[in-house]
Amino acid sequence: MHGVVLRILIPPALDGTFCMNNQRLVIILLLVAYIFSPSLFSWILDPQGAWYRPFIVWVVVILIAFALQTRRKRRYQDFD
Repeated sequence: MHGVVLRILIPPALDGTFCMNNQRLVIILLLVAYIFSPSLFSWILDPQGAWYRPFIVWVVVILIAFALQTRRKRRYQDFD
């Protein structure tokens, strides 16, 4: 019971239990963005390319964020 009360008062991201997983994810995403950004930018800004190329990138970003958010919500609902 004490652990449940502590989880309610201190969010999981602040008490350190899920913080490390988020830091690893951010580091990996930044590394991938750093490695692939030159080729991605040249692909997006190619004058002979399709007009919808930037929108493809944004749709992928939105889908990844949605998937991560729903996964996080399911994880937090286990504590309720």
